[in-house]
Amino acid sequence: MKVKLKEISDIQFGTFERSNKEGAVPYLQAKNFTDDGVILQNIDTFIPENIKNSRNILELGDILFAGKGNRFFSAAYDSSWGRAMASSVFYVIKVKTDKILPQYLSAILNLPQNISYFQQAATGSSILSLRKKELEDFELEIPSLEFQQKIIEFRRLHDLEMSLSEQIREQKRILYHSAITKILK
Repeated sequence: MKVKLKEISDIQFGTFERSNKEGAVPYLQAKNFTDDGVILQNIDTFIPENIKNSRNILELGDILFAGKGNRFFSAAYDSSWGRAMASSVFYVIKVKTDKILPQYLSAILNLPQNISYFQQAATGSSILSLRKKELEDFELEIPSLEFQQKIIEFRRLHDLEMSLSEQIREQKRILYHSAITKILK
């Protein structure tokens, strides 16, 4: 059975705040994620927490979807990120049913054919922007929770493999530069 994203979730815009190098809460931006929605360790902007914006602190189960800029991607918030707020480049998707797991939804949103769909639906000549309605009208199948859990585990293993491959690549680069330096001495 196909459902529209708006039928299973509430979608709101990320927070627009002035950020700086200091503050209480990390202010997540697109540059803080890979194209696959894996968070990087490069967070360098923060915002002060106050009564007005404290309701925008991300919660377990929230999904970030980058809907503005050169690349679209999704990331399911994880408590290992710590307290954080999403910048206005993101839509924050809050799943409102127990029939779909947020990590599964994030994996589905990141599939190349779906990213292509969002890019084609986006508007703007220099900076692409996906309208909220286009995201809300996105249709997807909801399989059993058991099947969703298998997809989540498969994604976790894939992300781990990609991370290890990148570490190996970096070590090979260091080894290569070291060897060339020794040869030239």
